[in-house]
Amino acid sequence: VMGAGVIRKGSLSEMADQIQTPASPETEASTFVTLIDTAGTTAGPVDSVEFDNAYFGATYITANSIYLSMQSAMTTSITKLGITATGIVEEGTGVVEGRVTGQFAFDETADGVLRVTSQLGFGQNATTTFSTLKDTGDTLKVVGKLSGLAPGEDLYATRYVGDRAYFITYGPDWSRIPRFIDPLFVVDASNAAAPKLLGELKIPGYSQYLHPIDETHLVGLGQRDDDADGRADGLQLSLFDVTNPAKPTRVDTYDFGQLPEEDMTWSAAEWSHLAFTYVPETGLLAVPFNSLKRGSGVEVVKVNKNAGFSTALRLASPTEHWLGLRGVFAGDYVFGVGDNTISSAHLTNPNVGDTISLALPS
Repeated sequence: VMGAGVIRKGSLSEMADQIQTPASPETEASTFVTLIDTAGTTAGPVDSVEFDNAYFGATYITANSIYLSMQSAMTTSITKLGITATGIVEEGTGVVEGRVTGQFAFDETADGVLRVTSQLGFGQNATTTFSTLKDTGDTLKVVGKLSGLAPGEDLYATRYVGDRAYFITYGPDWSRIPRFIDPLFVVDASNAAAPKLLGELKIPGYSQYLHPIDETHLVGLGQRDDDADGRADGLQLSLFDVTNPAKPTRVDTYDFGQLPEEDMTWSAAEWSHLAFTYVPETGLLAVPFNSLKRGSGVEVVKVNKNAGFSTALRLASPTEHWLGLRGVFAGDYVFGVGDNTISSAHLTNPNVGDTISLALPS
């Protein structure tokens, strides 16, 4: 296993007498991976694996595999666990250069190739690397790599659709300081041994989350940067058309209202994809948003891959200090879930709805 990690196997009940409290929480940690048969009739886990003195970062899970990552100064170590009907099996470890920023930086193909997007370095020395790895027995071997991409820019978002990888970087164009740009890169990963950069699109601002709506269109959620000066100017949706991967385009943008001076707008969906609710059958997207000065709520946006974005309705915050966390569709209603209330509105008649408080009794 990685570093000083020690792997232990067995049921949690069998290991009850081995449970320990780390002597120093700042430097020691244990990670458990537990397999539970939700359709079984026997209580308790089927299997459990413990890593001693190991703190993992981004985790990626498929139907048959679990990938655990651990960062060091210049590299990310990856451990692959196999999921079987009877237990968890360690299948191999590998290393990619740079740091992996989240679960969407990983993807596993049908034939078992692991694809990883990572950032090496920081600031003017930052670059992005795209790697492909194959399980060769007990090792995840790097078989293909694109490195040195997007010099001087930070990696913000990654998404995989079929044989393509899409990722967003953001940073100053060092040839035209202080102009900050947000390139969308398109990589052909169909040949694991020879990934190829197909195209890129340079625009101001950035997307922090990418969501595919079909094979050739992506919705990005992030921040505007109207002056390309590196300062966020407000929450924004972008619709990208990657039909021609050599020349990706931005079809449309959607701004969450004109902001007062010195205001800021953000969304929980910038950091958690669980807050981004898109229904392909209707083309409706619900995004919770928050603002320091103009209130919060849930924006319901109609997404059309040809025409772009249009407002369906806005579910305003029910209280002055409401913090929007989720927007959820159920039947003909949209629900706004906040930190202290849940509000609803009918999709075709927004005046029909209700609000309940989640405040705990004093």
